[in-house]
Amino acid sequence: MKPLRWAAALLLATLMGACVFGSERPLFADDEAAFPFPDGYVAALVEVSVSSGASEDAESIIYRRVGRRYEIAEANPSSTDEPLGAMFVAISDTPEEDYVIQMTQFEPDEESTIYAFMWRTDGGYRILSAPQAVGEAGEAAIATHCHSENASFGECHFATREDVMNFYREAVHPFAVSGETPTHYVDQSPSSAP
Repeated sequence: MKPLRWAAALLLATLMGACVFGSERPLFADDEAAFPFPDGYVAALVEVSVSSGASEDAESIIYRRVGRRYEIAEANPSSTDEPLGAMFVAISDTPEEDYVIQMTQFEPDEESTIYAFMWRTDGGYRILSAPQAVGEAGEAAIATHCHSENASFGECHFATREDVMNFYREAVHPFAVSGETPTHYVDQSPSSAP
């Protein structure tokens, strides 16, 4: 079995030190969990890269609530992909419907936690997982809130939950409210798939 294609790419990028958000351990506690989707919610994901003009085919996923988290899996019943565990944390000090997504990957000798940010759009939600996808604001926030030896290369390693929230407020939230488009993102919309 393999992880979901989009999640696998994100996790692989994290393990290789690529341009993603991460931390050594989970920075949000289970009691902070929010549930933006009902159990069994099916969504379509489309990955978009504005700089290359590329857009992937839609992939249908299903959210299954398990305790204080979701297991996210392909909606295709014949899929052999392993579900991805994710916890959503509402960003309560903004008037929009926006979230931090915390995903933890356990390897035999290593645990890594990665983050993405999600906010509501007209057609569903937009998910951002690359620090430099928000341009100059992202670069400034990387310098302030990311504690990485390779921060100048776009790697963003958070040390505290406040770092995560402040990065969102200073770099991502302005994109969410302005309607500007990040250079790389995933759009999620309701799906008609079973």
